[in-house]
Amino acid sequence: ATRERRWRQALVEQVAPTASDVILDVGCGTGSLIARLGRHAPDAQYIGLDPDPDILARARHKLNRAGLRVVFEEGF
Repeated sequence: ATRERRWRQALVEQVAPTASDVILDVGCGTGSLIARLGRHAPDAQYIGLDPDPDILARARHKLNRAGLRVVFEEGF
């Protein structure tokens, strides 16, 4: 878990999202990376792609609670 926190934070810093960005998270899972990115740029456009509809439902719920607008797509 510690390594995951490190690489996610490093990725967010490298991406340095802005409000004008469109970000596609392929294999978004429960949306943890989008949530981190959204803290830095809540007005960016986020798209989460994952093949598992149950996981997408969890991501949708999590990110709605966080106040982020995310388009979710089911697929590979």
